[in-house]
Amino acid sequence: MSSSKPNSREMGIVVRSAVAQDAAFIRSMAVNAFLAYGSYDRYLEGWFDNDAVTTSIAELNGRAAGFSMITAYADPDRPRENVADLVAIAVSKPHQSRGIGGQLLAHALAFAESSRSKPREVWLVVAEDNGRAQRLFRSAGFRLGEGLGIYPAGQRALRMIKPFLREAS
Repeated sequence: MSSSKPNSREMGIVVRSAVAQDAAFIRSMAVNAFLAYGSYDRYLEGWFDNDAVTTSIAELNGRAAGFSMITAYADPDRPRENVADLVAIAVSKPHQSRGIGGQLLAHALAFAESSRSKPREVWLVVAEDNGRAQRLFRSAGFRLGEGLGIYPAGQRALRMIKPFLREAS
């Protein structure tokens, strides 16, 4: 008998690419997860429809439980280098603390690291008072970056960065 923890598939967690039918779930999640920070539903709809943004859905036992959105672009300070930007990640309240956020984050990071754009690092912004999310990001190798932002609703936003270690070519 093994005492190891079950993997995500054994727990019923599957991360897949989003399809058009997922738009209503993402819109609902935007209202429930991000409304306190501003009206992100309109941003998320635009990002969902943008081919440069990759959206993934986490399912728990066949039902949508969370999502992530990641994109890559030229670094404004170093135009010859690309960065990835985790623009959104959320897990529905009844499904939190089950490893779903970690699976979404790992999936997004793997996607970014293997993408043709070869981003130097991944950026994200997290509310200063969202300790749970900050712990998740730190456990995945993110560190606090420079700069502080403000969400539309007035909360302070922290920038976090995870560099990718690349072999010299």
